[in-house]
Amino acid sequence: MIPTVARNDPAYNLEAMWRGPVWANINYFFVEALQKVGEIELARELRDKTLKMIMDQPGIHEYYNPETGEPPATSANMFGWTAAVFIELAIQATADLDSEIL
Repeated sequence: MIPTVARNDPAYNLEAMWRGPVWANINYFFVEALQKVGEIELARELRDKTLKMIMDQPGIHEYYNPETGEPPATSANMFGWTAAVFIELAIQATADLDSEIL
């Protein structure tokens, strides 16, 4: 997963907003960028890890711990852009499955 601050940065904090947690929308931007530069397998891997991170929780959260995938206590629950990213990535994953079956 892609933290918002490098893990070796002194400001890195697993639970502080924009200091390390994973945001689904940032992962989505990387998935899109990887697809555009032809890194299809890496894009799929990040997409699938992002989907799993979201699905492993009982709700859809604003951001997630980069090591455990769990939402920190300060992460908003039922967050809109995470839901939108989840839907888009799930559609992409379904399209990949459909093309593999055909």
